[in-house]
Amino acid sequence: MEPGKFPLSQQTPSKMQGFFRESLGWALDQYGTVLGLLAMTAVVSYAVLIADLRSQEGSAAALNLAGHERMLVERGVVLAMKMTATESHVERQAIRQQMVDTISLFENMHGYLRNGDRLVRQGPRLLAEPGELAPELRLIYFEDPIKLDQQINAYIEAIRKLLSRPVDAVNSDDPYFQYLTSDAPEKILSGLDKVVAYYQQNADFRLQNTQDLQGVMLALFLFALAFGGMGLLNPLVKRLKDSMANLQAQRDFNENIINTAQALIIGLDTRGKIILFNRYAQEISGWTEDEVRGSEFFAMLFTPEQQGQMRVLFDDVVQGGLSGETGAEVPMRIRSEELVDIIWHATVVRDQDSKQPVLFLITGDDITERKRAEDRLQATLVELEKLSSRLQEEINLAAALQHSILPSPDIVLPGVHGVASLTTSSEVGGDYYDYYKVGGYYAVMVIGDVSGHGVAAGTMVSAAKAGLYPLANEGVTRPAEILRSLNETMLATAHQSLLMTMGCLESGQPHRSLALRQRRTRAALPQAARG
Repeated sequence: MEPGKFPLSQQTPSKMQGFFRESLGWALDQYGTVLGLLAMTAVVSYAVLIADLRSQEGSAAALNLAGHERMLVERGVVLAMKMTATESHVERQAIRQQMVDTISLFENMHGYLRNGDRLVRQGPRLLAEPGELAPELRLIYFEDPIKLDQQINAYIEAIRKLLSRPVDAVNSDDPYFQYLTSDAPEKILSGLDKVVAYYQQNADFRLQNTQDLQGVMLALFLFALAFGGMGLLNPLVKRLKDSMANLQAQRDFNENIINTAQALIIGLDTRGKIILFNRYAQEISGWTEDEVRGSEFFAMLFTPEQQGQMRVLFDDVVQGGLSGETGAEVPMRIRSEELVDIIWHATVVRDQDSKQPVLFLITGDDITERKRAEDRLQATLVELEKLSSRLQEEINLAAALQHSILPSPDIVLPGVHGVASLTTSSEVGGDYYDYYKVGGYYAVMVIGDVSGHGVAAGTMVSAAKAGLYPLANEGVTRPAEILRSLNETMLATAHQSLLMTMGCLESGQPHRSLALRQRRTRAALPQAARG
């Protein structure tokens, strides 16, 4: 070995250690760069997540369009049925306009979904951009067995043809109306369900991707934070040293906080004398800090009856109890000798070495307004209870009236004998039965049920009773005529706001079959043919 030379094994560690120390020193001095790195990482993470969320927003909008398109199909069919059902020219014109608006909106939505347009947000609006239809959706829209685009075009054509006719000429025999009431719309709805299912699966997939991306961004941010911690360590130690030098400034700052707090803060020494009385306590009590400093806390701010409650709280806090945390509601006596409702909390500051109390900190929250609000609430509850009792009496009266309009439960008619039983789910229900006889050998019975229950349903029952009464006096026996008349009565009463299902039975000469027909319509009863 030549003089002055060292083995390689001894040179390498020394060089590596020197390089490491230099690199570490540079990193510690570049904490500003490290902060910039953390900020850049946060900005990049935010930008990536925002872009992904906007993409998800477009998928959610497409899903909403598909669901809305499904609803428009059903609405078109319902409007067509309403047009043929009404004889009013004005109503037909209004329905026609609704159908025009519906089919226009439906056609636009179908164009977006069929072409695979992407929905992106620009400001407060979602705009469509040209896109490419997914292979799965292409199979649904253009390939067998569904060919949803072809079915939808046929549906749109049927609506357009129906709208091209004079409104008064549209009837149930129209071939395009029959198409709309066939199973064709159901097939369209089935296809749209598959479209909705695809967009739902796509949204779930994107949501999972977002969660994975959030995990990656979190890992990247934590890595940058760990790297930045080394660069921030030295400045952090310096800040800690500076904070020790600024202790007096912190104390002044804390006093400012105490004086601006919206709660009573009162400090007591070990003898119970007031040594701190913040600004809010001065405003509530009417005393200044100079006037109360050195005064005995309990005698100064409480009546003799209330002093005992506060001393119990004080003693429990001294012994380490939890009363100071839960608080005690004790009124405080102010300068004007009035009492203010306060919830008091207390804590003890102890010497770190001896663990003996050196300061008692009492805080209070003014709950006067809350007390007044509780009193107003209690008065309101009393009024509501009175109102509820009155409403219950009126409901009971309505129930008694409903039962009084029903005939006797003992049924004795020509060829029909029995007993009727009526049990409603609430005081006033929508169940109805009635019967009468004509000519000594004809018997007519009706049984009906209004959708829902309550006073509205009971009103429908009264209307049915009123509609049946003249029919019984006139001796009408044909079920079709009875139900037709009741249908007109119920339509005039309910204005298509409720449903009522009714069956009518007529019994006449021997060996004749019983006629029973029933059907449900909007807010009324249909006619039934005589058996």
